[in-house]
Amino acid sequence: MKEKKCWGEVEHGFNYPDCGTSYLQVEAGWRCSVHFHQDRHNDFRVLSGCIVVGTCYGDGRMIPTILGPGESFTAPKLSAHFFGVLEKGVVLETYWADVDRGLVHREDIVRFDQGGRWGMGDQFNPIAGKVKDFQKWYAGKTWRETTIQVLDSEN
Repeated sequence: MKEKKCWGEVEHGFNYPDCGTSYLQVEAGWRCSVHFHQDRHNDFRVLSGCIVVGTCYGDGRMIPTILGPGESFTAPKLSAHFFGVLEKGVVLETYWADVDRGLVHREDIVRFDQGGRWGMGDQFNPIAGKVKDFQKWYAGKTWRETTIQVLDSEN
């Protein structure tokens, strides 16, 4: 069964106790929430289109990783992350439990915001041709700074 999200649609594939998959149909100009998982790792594999995964590491800096068809990136458990859609497409999300816990729960998500329209004013137009502008704008910002600027630019 497909579930509607602000950024497109998700259809959950299998969900075993130690791993699972979701098939994401993503729409350009939208992003998911900035969030983290306590016990599971997330791998994003782009089948078509283009996304950016922003991941926050221990020093609080968000590092963008741009993915096109055939490319993937893993956001480790406990790292705040999000994906923004640069080009409409399809993404396969695979998640698995940390070895010491051994269970995957879809409810294992702590959100900092609700996601939504991908808006950064004149500094970034959410299409793949502007990827370098996005990297310049985003480099070195913390997820808090970015979230505040994204939300401010939508108002």
